Amino acid sequence: MYKLGSLNEIAVDSAVGMTQIDSVATSIEPAADSPVSDTTIYPPLSAITEAPNETDSSEMSQNPIEQPVESSSEITPSLSGTYANYMTGTHWGMLHYNKDNEYLQRINPGETLFGNMAWAFITRSVAKEGQEQVLLTLGGLAKVDFGGYETKLRFNPLIQLILHAKQGILTVGSIPSHTQHLLPEPMINYDLTFKKPVEYGFQFYKNTKHLILESWLDWRQAIDTQTFRQEIISFGTRVEYLLFKDQAKKFHAINAKASGYLLLLHKGGEGFRYQLPLANRSTYAGGFTVFSQNRNTNLENYSSTPKFRLECLAFYQKDFSPRALQPYKEGTAFMINMGIKLTKTQQIVFTAYQANKFTTPLGASFYQCVNENNILYFNPVRKIVSARYIQQIHMISQNFQIESRLEPIFDLDQKHLLYSLGLYLKYSI
Repeated sequence: MYKLGSLNEIAVDSAVGMTQIDSVATSIEPAADSPVSDTTIYPPLSAITEAPNETDSSEMSQNPIEQPVESSSEITPSLSGTYANYMTGTHWGMLHYNKDNEYLQRINPGETLFGNMAWAFITRSVAKEGQEQVLLTLGGLAKVDFGGYETKLRFNPLIQLILHAKQGILTVGSIPSHTQHLLPEPMINYDLTFKKPVEYGFQFYKNTKHLILESWLDWRQAIDTQTFRQEIISFGTRVEYLLFKDQAKKFHAINAKASGYLLLLHKGGEGFRYQLPLANRSTYAGGFTVFSQNRNTNLENYSSTPKFRLECLAFYQKDFSPRALQPYKEGTAFMINMGIKLTKTQQIVFTAYQANKFTTPLGASFYQCVNENNILYFNPVRKIVSARYIQQIHMISQNFQIESRLEPIFDLDQKHLLYSLGLYLKYSI
């Protein structure tokens, strides 16, 4: 059962423990090798969009939220062997989101996210030499969350400098965020897409024949001495290595890859001056994925969503904070995902998950053993099975998309049936 613990109990338990789905997305369909998780919805700044080789659609993008190649897109060959699709020009769009998380647990209370976003930006090539170039993006994103007296408009500037060179692609300023990082949901909550739609920092991305590497730093919060606000910085890395690729020219080919993930979060700065608690927390994950790859070379009928996908992941978290800020210094978790594409517009994902004293500051709440917003509520074990049904349709044009989601979640430990409903409307050019 869930525990209401005192801070002393938490400190003692921690001491014992030591000895233990940003960037401007222009489509909402997940990529063939993206994690089976909530990676399909999202706004701006078009990160690394991979363009297909017209002679082999198996080289289609590895990015989870992208637009099919249009004649208006500027395709720049990458020296690493892929194609980076930088959409130079003026672009704008909007997203309406309505997500109702009915979790109703003290450890996992749930919430409703309801609002609109709109963005506009312009991207220009400012320098070019051979196949290397520098691009600059300037614009902004406005967001309004509906609901009572808290309804207010928020604005985020979009300032992005991209260096596309032989060694890889470096992005500075407004970087691809949340869903674009392709981290598993126990590590990062994709609801942050609606709460903090833009990340600022830098990102390095490299894609070769067998290896995908992405590393980034997100400066989530700056120090404010007037309000005693601490700085918050997160650092992440994703590594994917292709283990097996079926070269047979058939409609669906079987592929396998190994993946590794790292996410660090630091909270500090003014803590030294005002005796505020410092936090240093890390989360690691690794596993493998087997998935089918659509080999149809007809780009109009091409779907990047695999017909079948099996993903197995193991997680480990460690709290390196000087003093205990939550009950568990370290913990582990294990997850199995199985995704099936039912039709061209429908897919379903089944998930089995078990955690032992596992909690992360940025992960989806129902995977955590601690309520990160109220650490008095915690449970050492989480056992969950869930299903996620997704339906995506285009109306009027390919630029206008509607997606609906139904996600029942059953807590095997507490025998609670939870659910989440989502409706998203997006128009982007």
